[in-house]
Amino acid sequence: MAALTSLYPTLADIEKAKNPDGSIAPIIEMLAQMSPAVKYLYAQECNNGTKHRHVIRTGIPTPTWTAFYEGVQPTKSTRTQVEDTTGMLENWTQIDERLYNITKDKAQFRLQEASSVLEGFAQEIEQTIFYGNVNSAPREFHGLSPRFNSTTAGNGNQIISGGGTGSDNTSIWFITTGPTTCGLLYPQGTTSGIARNDIGVETYQDSNGALIRYLREQFMAHIGFYLADWRYVSRVANIDVSNLATGSATDLYDKMITAFYKLQNRKGTMAFSMDGASPVQIKPMIFCNTKIKEYLHKQMRTNSNTYLNLREVAGEEVMTFLGMQIVETDGITDTEATVS
Repeated sequence: MAALTSLYPTLADIEKAKNPDGSIAPIIEMLAQMSPAVKYLYAQECNNGTKHRHVIRTGIPTPTWTAFYEGVQPTKSTRTQVEDTTGMLENWTQIDERLYNITKDKAQFRLQEASSVLEGFAQEIEQTIFYGNVNSAPREFHGLSPRFNSTTAGNGNQIISGGGTGSDNTSIWFITTGPTTCGLLYPQGTTSGIARNDIGVETYQDSNGALIRYLREQFMAHIGFYLADWRYVSRVANIDVSNLATGSATDLYDKMITAFYKLQNRKGTMAFSMDGASPVQIKPMIFCNTKIKEYLHKQMRTNSNTYLNLREVAGEEVMTFLGMQIVETDGITDTEATVS
């Protein structure tokens, strides 16, 4: 299996293409290693500043049977315009200049400081992709769960219940990422929405008048998420985590097969373009947390199914279900409320 991200641009790919001097690319590569969603999801530039406007089809036109010399009444699909927004994250590193001056490997020291900040970015971005809600947290971007949170909504058919109740549930997400389906956003006119500013050494005075000199760096991420076609996403919700170890958990393989068949173009790797351009690339993947992946792995020993496969590709552990890569992420929690 080739690297899945070779099919379409991710944030790291975009940064390399637009920023050939490589000044920010290593930062994004580090972020991608810490955030599976950043590593694997398609990324594109907003088309309206820090917002992205797109049209979602809500109805398909019905064609008319006709004959020679008979007219046909034109019909059209029904659509609604949606605007997805981006959100800003920021943090700083601050190192005492005296400590920095006596450090032998100064570059490594700064890298270690930056790594801790970027890990915080990765965790926050990852969780927001799945749970961000601009209605309750306007500074965030809108994630997946608020869009797939009711089985009676227009996209409720994409939600498969695992039967769990209470607030100790988790989900498995089937996500087809691509320019016409869903993915990450970065602001218009920027390279990737990631910024690193070396402020240098500055002198600060505390409340007692004492002076100290710090070496400071600023890190910013301006990022969002868009959903252009909900038919390319499905969710196995209400998986009771407490039941996983007792043997009374729902049949995950059965639910995952159902979620698989809810996807539009589930095995394809491209969507068509009507403007004469080359076909755009899309790729279906599965996202779950570590506990679910562990449970699936254990079930391989006792389950005779041939749908799940685990192997190593280019030094990376790759688990697949019906050919779709299972991506492990800590962004999906074990404390989800029941979806109904």
